[in-house]
Amino acid sequence: MVETTSSLIQKAQVFDQQPTMNLSEACSIENGILRIHDEEKPAILSAFEELNSTVAFFIPASGSGSRMFDELYRFMESSIHTDGSKKFFDAFKSLAIYKSLSDEKKSEIDQMSEVEITRFLLSPTGLNLLRRPKGLIPFHSKGEEILNAFQEHVLQIAEIFPNRPIAHFTLQDGFQHHVRQSISEITEKTGMDVSFSIQNRNTDAFCFDENRNMVADDGIPLRRPAGHGSLLVNLNDIDADVVLIKNIDNIQHISKSDASNETWKLLMGTLEKFQSELTNLQKNYSQEEFSKLNDTYKFIAPSEELNEELLEKIVSRPTRICGMVLNEGAPGGGPFWIEKSGELTKQIVEKVQISDAADQQVILTGSSHFNPVMIVASKNDLAGNRLNLHDFSHDEQYLVVKKPYDGKTIYYRELPGLWNGGMYYWNSIFVEIPSRVFSPVKTVLDLTADQHLEW
Repeated sequence: MVETTSSLIQKAQVFDQQPTMNLSEACSIENGILRIHDEEKPAILSAFEELNSTVAFFIPASGSGSRMFDELYRFMESSIHTDGSKKFFDAFKSLAIYKSLSDEKKSEIDQMSEVEITRFLLSPTGLNLLRRPKGLIPFHSKGEEILNAFQEHVLQIAEIFPNRPIAHFTLQDGFQHHVRQSISEITEKTGMDVSFSIQNRNTDAFCFDENRNMVADDGIPLRRPAGHGSLLVNLNDIDADVVLIKNIDNIQHISKSDASNETWKLLMGTLEKFQSELTNLQKNYSQEEFSKLNDTYKFIAPSEELNEELLEKIVSRPTRICGMVLNEGAPGGGPFWIEKSGELTKQIVEKVQISDAADQQVILTGSSHFNPVMIVASKNDLAGNRLNLHDFSHDEQYLVVKKPYDGKTIYYRELPGLWNGGMYYWNSIFVEIPSRVFSPVKTVLDLTADQHLEW
């Protein structure tokens, strides 16, 4: 196999360079993270009402539901229960997955063993939940109505915006028709404009074995999707001034979506207020007012020298307002002050990007918040000019992945994460948001949590 320039570059990235972020300190309240107090909300919500920009939701939804059912799959293969599979069957008849079945199928299931039920749920001869996009798996029931994540996102978007912005989903290729069919009744009722895109296969990564050899499949170089950083292409192509980013599996039951809806309004209102105050500063510059602006939004390190040259850089960048929730488990990726070439910037960092060095692990352990991926992203500069988002990515902040394949381990490079290195050179404002707006469905048992149940 002849290696291309691209594959040789990627090989060097995988084996010869190990990029890590140099943590200076964790962001915390009043040190990089804003806390919005109740008395501040009316003004911010009023700013949201004044927002006069085209808006789109951007929802990465290309993942399958396979990881949701890991424990069930092991049970199906071994017939030996785990704690998780036991809990699943205890809750099974309360889940939307069960409620979505016909009365006839429910009667059949009552005669099946638990292994047979699992095989029906997971295998291609049954519901084939292992291969369905996660967004098409029934998540919630509302009376007799069964809702998947695609449907619920569209419903909640319609609640927030009377003017119906675009809802844009990134999908696995081949599922567009299934998703359209799933949401057709809701989009017709709400008037929502829904669009789709596929992760660009040109961004797929070359794979290598431990001896640095390129891996092939039937003589063709093996390639793997290069992570959610590949979606920067899709995000860049959306025709909207402001884009709201949220993962497909972070969705609450429609009856419990008020906190999430208010959070979106507060994040968008924060963007509107920041840009309005930045505009006033640009028109009537003073060092004192620049300092006040930074005291309010904490988007520049206190050690940074504030001057008109820096202001010109700031007004020429895209801006993101990112929600942050309190860590309630082991510290992981989240908001940190990063030092690079003597400059401190605020970044969202994945745990795998953090060095094992003792000083870096101490900073990680002391972190208080993480990013649940609720991001309001302004794609324009302050003058309203649409920016090329690729110009603001830090391409050196890629990730190295190793995974099993065909009895061996393969290695490949993922592009800088969409909200990590992909947004490295953005203006970043971090805002604390309530933990109840973060209820991701990572396993099927997460659907038994309070935020996924009807009142």
